[in-house]
Amino acid sequence: MNKRLTILFLIISFSINSFSQDMSSKLAKEICACLEKEKVTSIEKMNPCFEKAFVNNLKEIYKVYKIKTIEEIDLDKFGIEVGSKLMKECDYAINNLMPDENKFEKDFVPKKNLDCSNLKAGDYYYLTSNTDTQKKDTTFVTIKKKMFLERMNNGRTYSMLDINWLDKCKFELIFKHSNDTIKNGMSEPGEKYKYQIVSSTPNSYILKLFWKKREFKVEFFKTE
Repeated sequence: MNKRLTILFLIISFSINSFSQDMSSKLAKEICACLEKEKVTSIEKMNPCFEKAFVNNLKEIYKVYKIKTIEEIDLDKFGIEVGSKLMKECDYAINNLMPDENKFEKDFVPKKNLDCSNLKAGDYYYLTSNTDTQKKDTTFVTIKKKMFLERMNNGRTYSMLDINWLDKCKFELIFKHSNDTIKNGMSEPGEKYKYQIVSSTPNSYILKLFWKKREFKVEFFKTE
């Protein structure tokens, strides 16, 4: 491929990607407004708002993705793109649709004088809810020096981040790159996430994630 064709290909690819991101953001905003209006408080009841936004923008979706029928859309990938934008940009969804396992009890008190040294290197995993299967998805984590590697979908997808320890029990993660659709939709290269280890059990560490001026609970389990 000559240089001019290469440049043209990159311009076209970038333009389509930008348009699709704009489309995802537009749908996420409409879905967010619908969720708030209908007072939806569970992930299981979100579908009507998704379907309404999809139907209302169907002609524009066809135009942006250069398709003629719904069958040409990868609905799973499309849903992940929109859902990622929704959870990143919709305050109502963040406040009302977060799974209970990611919330701290009102009377929770962080432990003092924790030994967090073992988390600085090793293999762990954490669990996330999957509304499609009604089961938990497992994300495996390897921490080594400055590397924080996540592996999802039985190792088929991954995310690479840098880890920077701020003190003995606080660290930040800096997103680098990923081949996972959800992780890519939620993060951009250079984006930072701050964590604090607040408690522990014989088999896990309990962390507090600070994101969008909110606090979320994450539990890292030790691998056997």
